[in-house]
Amino acid sequence: EEGGVEETCGRTHGARRLKEGFEDIYPPLFKKGTPFYVVAGNHDHMGDVSLQLAYAAVNMDWHFPHLSYTFTRTVPSTSTTVQFVMIDTNILIGDWQYMKMKPTMAHIDYTSLTEQHWEWLEGTLSRSTADWIVVAGHYPVWSASTHGNS
Repeated sequence: EEGGVEETCGRTHGARRLKEGFEDIYPPLFKKGTPFYVVAGNHDHMGDVSLQLAYAAVNMDWHFPHLSYTFTRTVPSTSTTVQFVMIDTNILIGDWQYMKMKPTMAHIDYTSLTEQHWEWLEGTLSRSTADWIVVAGHYPVWSASTHGNS
């Protein structure tokens, strides 16, 4: 398909997973123009998270501009603002094991990357003027599961 996932993103296996695991499942929501705001998790980092970042060029409902990002919306029919802070919890908690295994990622200073993400998060939260802030990430801060807290 011209301009589709495979042509634009260039990685057949990952493109097929996005089509089968996202596009084929949610057509009714696409027809309504429902936006999807994405954060990466450990399984995304095991694969090719850059494919998911590039997917925004193919699907305008897929919002994933950076591994961590923020946006603000106004609650309809009010002046109340909500800032959404989307964070890559893998980087924030120092879970680099999947990233380090990739030859293309081996040169990265992960300690510095973690520090940069924490600085960005702290700065984003402290500068917010929104009425409400919602922070979303893959790993929970507190968890009753065997994985424990993050």
